[in-house]
Amino acid sequence: MKILAIECSEAPASCAVFDDESGLTLCESFASVGLTHSRTLMPMVGSMLKNAELTLGDMDAVAAA
Repeated sequence: MKILAIECSEAPASCAVFDDESGLTLCESFASVGLTHSRTLMPMVGSMLKNAELTLGDMDAVAAA
């Protein structure tokens, strides 16, 4: 199962994809540009997934904080 994790509860924002079958983090991204999550988080997720050759359709679950 691939899990897209999104952290946006503090000033830095981050996202990652974790594969619980292998126990590996497949990709991750971090940005600390202040409270601009509404403008930066989704492009950051899109870029991370594109670089890892994954799509939102590959995700089995989404976790957000």
